[in-house]
Amino acid sequence: MKFQGEIMSNPVFSSGQCLNCDHPITSGILCSSCFLDSPADDETISKIKTILEMDFLEEGYTTPDAFMEEIGNIWILRTAQVTPYTNEKYCVRIRKSLTSIIEVDYNTLSSDLVFQDTLTDETETNYFMAVLTRMKS
Repeated sequence: MKFQGEIMSNPVFSSGQCLNCDHPITSGILCSSCFLDSPADDETISKIKTILEMDFLEEGYTTPDAFMEEIGNIWILRTAQVTPYTNEKYCVRIRKSLTSIIEVDYNTLSSDLVFQDTLTDETETNYFMAVLTRMKS
């Protein structure tokens, strides 16, 4: 948190910067990433769901750390959070197909952010299969 002035009881905050992380912002006091990490009202919370809770053909955005690659196959954690909007944290665009395979917009997922691992019988039930695809805007 950046303060201008010496008296902590009456701090003056830098305009145009997130109160929490100092990222540039155009309005409000928090950037979109810090806003999602902060306590939210009931309406905002109700919009966040997991991959498992998504409806068929529903689109949303999730985090890159929800993905795993195993010998050329991409998997996504069933319990990963999904929001209907994008920001720095929720930046990977996805859609749940009619067969529960998660379609991933390849323009939004960087391969260097996907970790390599091996699925076991125990961990396989925690993931949905995902495929890279080109999603239209």
